[in-house]
Amino acid sequence: MSVSNFPDAEPGGAAQGKVAGGGEPPNDGGLEDRVAKLEVDIAAIKIDVAVIKANGATKADIAQLRSELGIGIAQVRSELNTGIAQMRSEINTGIAQMRSELDAKIAELRSEFKANIAEAKNSIIMWVVSAVFLAQLLPAVLKMFDK
Repeated sequence: MSVSNFPDAEPGGAAQGKVAGGGEPPNDGGLEDRVAKLEVDIAAIKIDVAVIKANGATKADIAQLRSELGIGIAQVRSELNTGIAQMRSEINTGIAQMRSELDAKIAELRSEFKANIAEAKNSIIMWVVSAVFLAQLLPAVLKMFDK
């Protein structure tokens, strides 16, 4: 698009005269009212920017916060690691204690089981010996009563 397409512009870029009033924006004659409204809007924007500057975080604020967060995270991590190590120690102690109790209970049950087996074995031996003895003795006793 060349400059010649704009009827109010000179080839050097300077305006040729007054803005022609065409009845439509921006040439509708209410330019001063619109500029006044823009000035009010700019004043509101300046207030908003001042509030943002007063309440907003600066790079230094963010850097300080980052540093504080880093220190806080390191402290929490350290406390967490200490707590985990302590819990691990307590759990290992508890497991060792339970293992010891379980070993003692297993030894007790093993002893009782061996005693029960020995008793059962003795009972079986006594029964077999009694049965053999009676099997040998009974026919002889019956023969004595038969005569």
